[in-house]
This record gives sequence, structure tokens and C-alpha cells, in this order.
Amino acid sequence: MRAQALVQKGKSEEARAAFLLAQRELESLLINPRAQADAQSYLARVYTGLGQKEAALKAGHRATDSLPVSRDDIVGGFYLTQLAMAEAQVGEKESALNHIEQLLAMPVGHVLSRASLRLDPVWDPLRGDPRFQKLCEDK
Repeated sequence: MRAQALVQKGKSEEARAAFLLAQRELESLLINPRAQADAQSYLARVYTGLGQKEAALKAGHRATDSLPVSRDDIVGGFYLTQLAMAEAQVGEKESALNHIEQLLAMPVGHVLSRASLRLDPVWDPLRGDPRFQKLCEDK
């Protein structure tokens, strides 16, 4: 989160250093089976911040595959939200929008809501898309 805040402030060098630190910390968790899915989920966002599209998508999919929303709405919903955020950031708009639609149809307001879609800068790459704008509307 620190790295993402630094990106928003325009401090790209500090953000990169923070992303690299987060990457080292999270990758060290991959040896612990209980922490792997959480680490993969966060690594998806870290790799996105480092401009590593393929690594970001793979990490996000590993997390969602390990605990899909069909098995756990809460944690699986969090992992799917993290994947959708990574997808939005790396230009995988259709996949991100599909996942957002899926999430909005579920009880995952703690991780994704129409209000968070409107406010969170992570969704900025989708703002001009009419489908995204429709998803942001209150029903």
C-alpha cells in the first residue's frame, strides 16, 4: 500500500523501492503453504507496480485457483478482487470487468463496492469504459 501511495504522489523511484521491498518480503512467504495464497494475491499487485504483467497475472490466478470464490466468498472474493485490480492495471480490461461483475453479484462489499469502484484510483484505467461506468452506478 505504501508503494501504491507513492505512485499516486508521483514519487516513482521511492515507489519502485517500496515495491521491491514488498516483493522480497512476500516471496519469502511462498515456502509456507498456509501463506502462499495470501502472498500470491499481494504479489499480483506488487508485480503490477513493477511493470511485470505476466508475473502479476500468474500470481493473481494462483491465488484465486488456490481458494476460489465458490469455496469461500470472503477470502476468495478478496483474492478475486486483487486479481481484477491487477488486470485493470495491466490492460486486461475485459477480464477485469468480468471479475468486477462477478464480485458485485456476491456479498463481498468488504472488498469491492460500487462506491470503491468510483473512488479507488486502482480502477482509473477502466474509467473511460462505458461498461465500467455502468457498473459504478448505484442501483
